[in-house]
Amino acid sequence: RRAHEIAVACATALSRLQPSATNLSLNHAVPNCYGALINRRDEVRIPAATFLGQVRGGDMRDKVAERLAEVFLKEENAVEMRLAAVKALGRVKPEAYAEEYIKAQTDPKLAGEKEMILQEWAAINFGRATRTNGKLIELLNAKRVDRDKKEK
Repeated sequence: RRAHEIAVACATALSRLQPSATNLSLNHAVPNCYGALINRRDEVRIPAATFLGQVRGGDMRDKVAERLAEVFLKEENAVEMRLAAVKALGRVKPEAYAEEYIKAQTDPKLAGEKEMILQEWAAINFGRATRTNGKLIELLNAKRVDRDKKEK
């Protein structure tokens, strides 16, 4: 029980830090928060995800993005946990999971009042991805041009 309380306090403290305003070495903090995303309670996982989003994954950017996407896409996770994961994922690597963001927009399981915020954040992250992913912009523009040609 005491170990859990310490883990909660540490994760909460990390989530409240401004990484740019501290001399904190991320070499230990990022791997520990990365590991905390699995097999921990949400009281630890949510602030750990928040911290990972703030530091944009640090040196483990790809691994962190994969783990956050896994947490976001797992339906068994609580809405609050999935929300923290998708928010962090949008800061760590938004361009890599654009297809998942599109799927979340049409997912009937996310149509509930409480789950709708996940759709909103998926849309926000999709918007971030389109700014950095030229293929998505080309795809969206191509569909729009085709529609315009059909109307003529």
